[in-house]
Amino acid sequence: MNISESLAKEDNNCRPNKRIKTNDDTDTLQQCLQLLFTPIPTTLNTQKSKSISADERISTFRELWKDHGFRTTMVTSPRPAVSIYLDSCYGASSSAATTEIASNYELGREYLQLCIGMHPNQVSLESTYSSIIKNIYCLTLFLKRMRSVREGDMMNASVLEIISQWENRLEDMLSSTKCTTDIIILQELSESSSRILSQLLAKLADIDHSLRNDQLLHEYNRITYENCTLANSCLHRWIYNNEQQQVYDLDEVYYKASPPGRYLPKYERITINMKEANAVEPSKSKLILLQSLTQILTSRAIEAASGNCTVRHPLDSVVDDMVLSTWDSLLRCGYYVDETRKRYLEPELKKFYMSGLLGGKESNMPILLNAHFTPTYPLSLYLYGTAGAGKSSLVSNLYPSINEAISTHCDPELCVRFCKQNLNKPYKTLQLELDLRPNNNDYSVMSIIQGRRMTLSQSKPGLVLVGLEEMPSNNIDADPNQSEVGKLISMRFSGRKGEFKGGQAPRNSTKRGEYTYLFSPLMFCLPFTCSHILVCYHV
Repeated sequence: MNISESLAKEDNNCRPNKRIKTNDDTDTLQQCLQLLFTPIPTTLNTQKSKSISADERISTFRELWKDHGFRTTMVTSPRPAVSIYLDSCYGASSSAATTEIASNYELGREYLQLCIGMHPNQVSLESTYSSIIKNIYCLTLFLKRMRSVREGDMMNASVLEIISQWENRLEDMLSSTKCTTDIIILQELSESSSRILSQLLAKLADIDHSLRNDQLLHEYNRITYENCTLANSCLHRWIYNNEQQQVYDLDEVYYKASPPGRYLPKYERITINMKEANAVEPSKSKLILLQSLTQILTSRAIEAASGNCTVRHPLDSVVDDMVLSTWDSLLRCGYYVDETRKRYLEPELKKFYMSGLLGGKESNMPILLNAHFTPTYPLSLYLYGTAGAGKSSLVSNLYPSINEAISTHCDPELCVRFCKQNLNKPYKTLQLELDLRPNNNDYSVMSIIQGRRMTLSQSKPGLVLVGLEEMPSNNIDADPNQSEVGKLISMRFSGRKGEFKGGQAPRNSTKRGEYTYLFSPLMFCLPFTCSHILVCYHV
């Protein structure tokens, strides 16, 4: 069985982010523990020299992949990078001569395959990690981090009373040779990690009043974002051997698929860019890869192995899973979406999710594999119906489901928030509420939206879902009326100021381009008889 067939079989039997139940659970669990709690393979241990140039560093980086049996090329324009061809990720390496060296290089090769999501057992390993190991590993890293910055507080007797028993059980389990109870013990440790964390945060904030509970929680969340998948965890263990020294300054990773409509594996590759040493504002953020990394890189091979001649776009399978995840989340929230509403909502959700993964690029351009979701196609829904039809229920349940789908497949750090605005009020009052005023006591809706799209605890802008409720009367003489309110909404959410009653703004007008919100409403062609307009857009 080749790698494509094995991935197809594994994908059918085990969906990511679900707890797996197979006869190989124990072996997969032991493999995860070895990858995270034992030293990385010796063939990947490289020391970063301060005197080495940027060109020499990227050449060394390429040679490391070549030594482990990967087919690579050097990219010089527009930025120095290394391309790794996916067809060389299949099979074992045969570059080493002696048995001992060959074994070490094979371990290093498997580790590199795991870092880029191409390990033959990647799906099972990721599922085991997300369901059992992730909470334990992230709490372990958080404790290590706190000891490095608050050693005295962490040695407090009350703090040790909270964490010592949990750490001792984990250490005993890792040093034990018994495999029959590993899963049970690890599940207990994983389930108790949230309780340990909450008690620890409260105790540290009580010991040192300069610490805040939300500040410590933000640091823990940062660790969970960086280690959202096993691939990211192993990647960070390799390129960030400690907080002070960074082995490789990796910046962006792109995936170049074969020409559309056909599958040519020898041309498919991922390209890893280094950070620019002479950049005016060098990026300090760590590299976090998409959570759907394996699905993107192997979807075309799986479809080709199944006999599909018209191989789809690499992101199509991810978008399909995101839509299914949205329906599953709604059902878990107790909200049932019938087939009729699914038929209306699904095309818009697919376009919205696809635009977020493409990030404004053409579909035939290389795909950015860094964790991101930057939609250019707005999700704009026009909901209408009588009172009690379920418009508000759909709105209140849809945005957390969209958030979960994005967090599970794309970017674990991105947040989706909700803001509601009533439109059935005097026009002048509504005009003030929908106007962003440049002062420090601005409590307008626009100011609230701007604040919700990115709080102090976020490191990147998020999404805002805006619910515009209670459309006013369609009577022309009424105050407000649907026509004027519709114009106001269109102007404010597209960034335009003023009235522009005489027509559109001139092409070179200063009013154009000066906007904070990216919004292009897509309204269903229905009469203004609804009470909700739902808009989700990227700020």
